[in-house]
Amino acid sequence: MVMFRGLSLRKKSPIRNSASSPSLHSLEYEVTPVKKRVSLISSNNNSSSSPFYLKPTTLLFLCFGLYLLLYPYSYNYIETHSKTWKAKSAWDAPPLNFYNESDTGSFQNCKPRPKSNYKISKNRNSGELTISCQKIKFKAPHSKIKNAKGIIVGVLSAASGTGPKRRNYIRSTWASNEITKSVFFLVAGPWKDIKDEFEFYNDLIWIDQEEVYQGEQSVLTHKTMSYFAVIHLFGKQWKHAIKTDDDSYVNIGKIQEEFLNGGKHANLHYYGQCPQFQVKPSRDVENKWPVTYLMYPEPSFPLYCQGAGFGVSREFISRAVEGGHIANFRYMPFEDVSIGILAERCGKDIHATMIPGIKVFRADTPKERDCVNRNIKMTECYKGDDSWPPDAHMKNKLIQHRVADKEDMVNIHKSLGLKVNWVETLNDVKKKKLLKSKR
Repeated sequence: MVMFRGLSLRKKSPIRNSASSPSLHSLEYEVTPVKKRVSLISSNNNSSSSPFYLKPTTLLFLCFGLYLLLYPYSYNYIETHSKTWKAKSAWDAPPLNFYNESDTGSFQNCKPRPKSNYKISKNRNSGELTISCQKIKFKAPHSKIKNAKGIIVGVLSAASGTGPKRRNYIRSTWASNEITKSVFFLVAGPWKDIKDEFEFYNDLIWIDQEEVYQGEQSVLTHKTMSYFAVIHLFGKQWKHAIKTDDDSYVNIGKIQEEFLNGGKHANLHYYGQCPQFQVKPSRDVENKWPVTYLMYPEPSFPLYCQGAGFGVSREFISRAVEGGHIANFRYMPFEDVSIGILAERCGKDIHATMIPGIKVFRADTPKERDCVNRNIKMTECYKGDDSWPPDAHMKNKLIQHRVADKEDMVNIHKSLGLKVNWVETLNDVKKKKLLKSKR
């Protein structure tokens, strides 16, 4: 008798030859359900030396059983193991009780599934990534990322506007060469607009995408995912990666102390200002970040850390890239929620951990929170109010978000007893070259 996953294959009446006893080769089988423990051994009772043999139909059952065993690890399972509401329009809500209250969209995949996750050019400074089924070209300083050790930091920054000035404030303060050589700015937009800065400072990771920061076409997720994918492909010495914004101050020394060489947070995989409750997508069209049912029909986001400043381990990023999750997850324009989605896909040991010292707000008052939710700049929110910006300090802080301007950045830096090392701006360098050419 052959038994598999609750089914038994029992022999029917044997077809006898006049000169021989029944053999296993001449038996037919019938399928009946059983409740006993399974066994895959079948032999002729009259011959202990008979070879093990399975008919094609039995092999079919075995293959089907193997498929059932491996199915939970396949992309098809990830796509279908939870039901999905197919909205017909932006605000076409699912029926009541269609989802459980805690359901997320973490295991939904984009389509069509990509054939490859990444390609690297021969000179190693450029290539192509796949993020949520979309091919994205990039340029990055391979050798500098390769040499990055310990803590590596990626800073979201606009290619134009206030972006260049903010990058120089950071290069002159917490990211100066005297402190670290492992800070990289994440930019997009036309290559011609960023080419000179890219070549001069050697600290930009550029992607060939339009600079859009709000709505369902936001570039923030593409920048963030590209950063993590690139440092995984190029960098072999870093242990923890921080992602922040260009209006933040990062206390590199304190982060190194707590996350390297046996520090108290060295074994964490995903951490920051991470609420320990599931956030609901806002369906309010007047909100700064409305979420349509076409984009995300599920009732809850997974646990995630707020995007102003969070960190991840090398192990987390390795699973996200090599496991194809960055390439295949369903696109989400909020970069912080996207990392929470990756965490849920990458295993139960990768989860959002709240740690002290990540300051998303500056004053953390109801007034500041209200202005943030309504997308009102702090200069307008606190217009005529001398309490903004608050006192500059980094006591017990790892990351401080919402740094107001150059003066504020400098004052925060000096509060740690550190010296400002002003770097030359690209405009200054160009002016010097122009003067030399005229002499």
